[in-house]
Amino acid sequence: MLGAAAVDSAYVPAMARSRAVRNTDPLAVPWGQPATATAVFAVAALSVGPAPWTVAAPYGPARWAWLLHLSLFCTLFSFFLQMWAARATPPSWVSLLLGTQLL
Repeated sequence: MLGAAAVDSAYVPAMARSRAVRNTDPLAVPWGQPATATAVFAVAALSVGPAPWTVAAPYGPARWAWLLHLSLFCTLFSFFLQMWAARATPPSWVSLLLGTQLL
C-alpha cells in the first residue's frame, strides 16, 4: 500500500502538469481506464483459470443488468467525478486524498 501511495503521489502532480491531460475530455479517461484494465485482466485470467467469457456464458438477463449497473454507474461515474474534482483541486490536495484512500 505504501508503494501504491508513493506512486500515486508522484502520478497526480505529473498529470496535473501535463498539457495533454489538461486538454483531454473528462469523459475519455474514465472510459479508458476500465477498458484498459478489462483487457489486461482478461488476458491475465486466461493463465489463471477458465476464460472470463466461459464464466459469463450462463449469466441471465438479471445478472447482466446488475453487471451493467455496477460498471456504468458505480465505476465509470465515480471515475468521472474523481477526474472532475481533480481538475478543480490543487494537485497536492488530490495527491493527499488519493494517497490516503489506500489506507
